[in-house]
Amino acid sequence: MSNHKNHYHNHYEDKKMSAMAKLIIFLFILAAGLTALSKLYLEDASKKISGEVKELKAEKETLASEVGQLEKRDAEVKKSYNDIMEKLNQNKK
Repeated sequence: MSNHKNHYHNHYEDKKMSAMAKLIIFLFILAAGLTALSKLYLEDASKKISGEVKELKAEKETLASEVGQLEKRDAEVKKSYNDIMEKLNQNKK
């Protein structure tokens, strides 16, 4: 009888270990799957951000060019204004 109990106990322990091993394997597979999904998500997000950065850099260059043109035009207007004021002052004398 003791041998039968021992056999049942060993069989129960084997089943318990088998279930535990299956659970551990499942958890590892789940972790690997989640890691892969996270990697794909992060790669996609990185590509989107990279594209946005390129667009912003292009926009920055365009704006810098426009600012340069406006500064040049501002300098021309100031020079014209100063020339006109100088001529007016000369005519007053």
